[in-house]
Amino acid sequence: MKLIFTIILLICVSSISYGQSEEDKANRKKSINNWDILSKVNFIKSNDGYAEIYLPDFSGPIETIEGKEILLQGYIVPNDGLFSAEEFIISSLPVAQCFFCGGDSGPESVAYVYPKKPIKYTAKLITIRGKLDLNRTDSNNLLYLINDASVEEAE
Repeated sequence: MKLIFTIILLICVSSISYGQSEEDKANRKKSINNWDILSKVNFIKSNDGYAEIYLPDFSGPIETIEGKEILLQGYIVPNDGLFSAEEFIISSLPVAQCFFCGGDSGPESVAYVYPKKPIKYTAKLITIRGKLDLNRTDSNNLLYLINDASVEEAE
């Protein structure tokens, strides 16, 4: 009788663990899509003394993840035509469709990445983890900076 009870208990525990694992995977996949949050940026017309410029307004959901570690899934865009393992740009879209190639996307679809350690270039979809910093003032830089980034292993 004890043996049967032990076997049933083990089956229940293992199925609960499996369910949590699947739930964790689903939550992780949702959290990878931080591009949805980053796309909510608005722009405010301003003037820098020389010309009309548009400054980002990060109010709302974007501010809630500022300074936090986030996941982004995307494609490496070589910087200045050459890939640098020390820093690179990640795009929510493949390179041929990204913001820099005239695709149907805006500056909110790319982020500048500063990895903890150099990474190898790949044309495949990657997931990075890093701290989100918002660029509020430098109109010559990208809106989003991902610092202390690392590449997540594919599942």
